[in-house]
Amino acid sequence: MSDQAQNLTVTAKEFEALKKAFALIVLLCLALQLLNRWDTLDSLGYRDLLRMASSAVFAATILSLAFYKWCWRWGPIPGWIGRPAIRGIWIGP
Repeated sequence: MSDQAQNLTVTAKEFEALKKAFALIVLLCLALQLLNRWDTLDSLGYRDLLRMASSAVFAATILSLAFYKWCWRWGPIPGWIGRPAIRGIWIGP
């Protein structure tokens, strides 16, 4: 066994779930923007739609980074995702 600490990694199944969550956040952000512009929906051009899609991806990226950096350690979230809230470096047997 190596004396170096191993990082916690995600499984392929967990990575798929993260990708699906990211896509869902993008779609929700895009839907919120479209609902916000509901009254002018018929006059939206492709540039407006691209701008909305770009800002939806940006918002999803910021939320994902916040989750990666802080949120996965707070409250009941570690239990929901099936990971313990580990702080610091832990070396197993």
